[in-house]
Amino acid sequence: MTAEELTRRGATYFSYGPHLSTQTLLNSLGPSDYDVQCFEKLVLPVRGELKGCRIVFNKPSLQHPGHSEINLELDMNGKVEGIVYNLDSESLEYVKRSEPRCSLEIVTVLVNQHEVRCQAFMYDGPRQDSEPEEGYLSSLLRGAERRQLSRDYIDSLLTAAKAHRKALPTA
Repeated sequence: MTAEELTRRGATYFSYGPHLSTQTLLNSLGPSDYDVQCFEKLVLPVRGELKGCRIVFNKPSLQHPGHSEINLELDMNGKVEGIVYNLDSESLEYVKRSEPRCSLEIVTVLVNQHEVRCQAFMYDGPRQDSEPEEGYLSSLLRGAERRQLSRDYIDSLLTAAKAHRKALPTA
């Protein structure tokens, strides 16, 4: 799929978090008659890269108090890998309701060496720098691996998560 085709077909959504998994995205849309394979034929997922940002874990988790979830932070030297989905505006609004504490921001993502304007969620509330819950991080890593994001990027997810690990007390 070319960048031009993606842009022509509807709203483009850049996912760098839980929605790396098409199943998770499909679940956030509510009950559906689609299975993952049929849904992917509609939303045409493709890898993309967002420059000028980095991933951090600073969005307080509602499901796991004391832990944080993934977020974007501006960093002129950073890059974030993810998946660009082609959603209709109604589906994008539905996904937006599943992220009530975030806003959709317009970002420019590199897809197959072409720039594509996309929307991406950014948390804009009070920050909480803490490690992600283990199951949440495992889910992100599985999604990144299944989507064949780069090893460097997967390592950066781990590094960002470990940056908030509490030091173990010494004897």
